[in-house]
Amino acid sequence: MNRIVRVLRDLAVTEPHRTAIRFTEGSSDTERLITYAQLDRDARAIANLLQRHAAVGSRVLLLHSSGAELAKAFLGCLYGGMVPISAKVPVGAGSHLSWATGVVLDADAPIALHDVASMPDVISWSHQDGLTRVTCLLTEDLPDDADLWTDPETEAPTTALISYRGLRAHEPRGVTIDHETLERLCAQLTESMALRAGDRFGGAFCRSGFGLIIYLLLPLSKGCTAFLLDEDASAGLAEHVARHRIDVSVGSLPQYLSHPAGDGADLTSLRWAGVLDWSGSFREVAGALVRRGAPAGAPTPFHIPSQLPVPLVDLPAGPRIQWRIVHPVTSRECEPGDIGELWVRGDSFKFSYWGKAQESAAFFDARIDGAGPGYCRTGDLVSLQDGELVFHGALADRLCIRKRIYSLSGVLALIRGLDSPLLGSAATAFTLSDDDDGAIVVSEVFSPSRGTAGLPELALEIRRNLQMKVGVALNGVVFVSPGSLQDHRGVLTAALTRELFTATLLDVVYEELDPISRLRCWSPSARIVDPVGAQR
Repeated sequence: MNRIVRVLRDLAVTEPHRTAIRFTEGSSDTERLITYAQLDRDARAIANLLQRHAAVGSRVLLLHSSGAELAKAFLGCLYGGMVPISAKVPVGAGSHLSWATGVVLDADAPIALHDVASMPDVISWSHQDGLTRVTCLLTEDLPDDADLWTDPETEAPTTALISYRGLRAHEPRGVTIDHETLERLCAQLTESMALRAGDRFGGAFCRSGFGLIIYLLLPLSKGCTAFLLDEDASAGLAEHVARHRIDVSVGSLPQYLSHPAGDGADLTSLRWAGVLDWSGSFREVAGALVRRGAPAGAPTPFHIPSQLPVPLVDLPAGPRIQWRIVHPVTSRECEPGDIGELWVRGDSFKFSYWGKAQESAAFFDARIDGAGPGYCRTGDLVSLQDGELVFHGALADRLCIRKRIYSLSGVLALIRGLDSPLLGSAATAFTLSDDDDGAIVVSEVFSPSRGTAGLPELALEIRRNLQMKVGVALNGVVFVSPGSLQDHRGVLTAALTRELFTATLLDVVYEELDPISRLRCWSPSARIVDPVGAQR
């Protein structure tokens, strides 16, 4: 029996009536309370269901609308010796290349669990994509056969869970975490947070591998009560903390501050407050939270890397984590102050990609200059400034000019800050290769009747601002019609825009390209102008 299951079994016996999870769900903020005894019994029933349909060690997709039902199904997988994979419910028609389908095929998952609320979408998805070999099982209203559960310890896999995050359906990569690494991570986070049995642990629950670890396994393995806001709850995190007198919480800065009731919320109960999704100086982030009433020592940087499902706590000074800032192309350590990729190593960073040994070695056993100890690549761009790690966004959206890394978010902030009624709501920038001597900016514009009036002047202003303020030279400025830059999910990425650009699939209104970039990609429908403004 793995340690987490053993702890939950013991708590179900010694403190059966203690509340394990208190979920706030829905716009009406309905609360669902689950005791340790109920959670244990439901997990054993789900484990029995799984063992009737699949061999121990099978991968299981979790497709639940309810956070409370997802929690029970996740623990049921651990009790049953299965490997859980949490995913968003696939909604809508035409989902043959959906993310959930890519995950099922990559992980070779024979089972998909769901609740009553998600059942129509899950069944429709499985029929659309022809996944006849995947058995869809309902995890609610199960037979009361928990007493028949047997521990699959001798057959249980070393893999505890697989996390798929932010990847395209046609190239899914699942990060595996084994039981030993998971237990070590929970122990280290417990120490960092000074988490104690009986603490009230709060947060806005998310359904990724990170969310399952932080919001469920961590507090439950210590005998805490997890006070969780589901995704559709109307309450803000600050209000949630004040209402329930939370001791320890994890959430993004907007989650702490966004709800109107948070303005006067009493955050004095917080002993420790992990802050996600922050940028710039954390001193400023901590100050914003303290001004809302949090104790001065409570705010703590709590970063989730783009490509790892576990948190980095209190960097750069955090214990047990060795880190370096490395150029992502040359694998050489960056000079002080330069932007590079964050590489980390430590006892709780033992990962691999499911079924991809070669890629695992390149990403999770990366060597600086090809030598020395192995590091995990995080997929995040950072720099060290005044003793603080400053995060500059994901590596996937980097700007690499003459092998120097620039912050894409900083470039886009300058573009958005220009005072022009022509600028649309979306813009991005990219290079065609890491050896290019300049970037290409693509921005939506409002152009009446698709005319070009004012666009050459706007392009010149963009060039001047980027060159003067951040030292970024441009090989091109491309203006497209509103709505051109989002994908089918409404998401804008530099990588996708580059693909559309090189395939001449952007709806171009006006562009200025240097001769080399024009040779790589030429749009015959566009009005092409040299950077100096000579119309062709």
